[in-house]
Amino acid sequence: MCRLCGKALESVAHILSGCSALVQNKYLSRHDSALKVLFYEMLHDLGLIDEIPLWYSPVKPKPVYESDDVQAYWDVPTFAGIKR
Repeated sequence: MCRLCGKALESVAHILSGCSALVQNKYLSRHDSALKVLFYEMLHDLGLIDEIPLWYSPVKPKPVYESDDVQAYWDVPTFAGIKR
């Protein structure tokens, strides 16, 4: 059994993508680290930032980047409203 969650057989596949003990922090951190590289590239292409931080830098994106033409959100919940 997995030493972290105790719910499944411990295996490489389980630890990398299926362990409930790692879901809230390690998987999210790994996801955000990979995605922020693309996010900063997009911000630069849209003219919202002047320099792209190095991929390994500890810099975190701000929640909102705005210009007159575009808005970009990082880890901000959005809700789709239904107009009646």
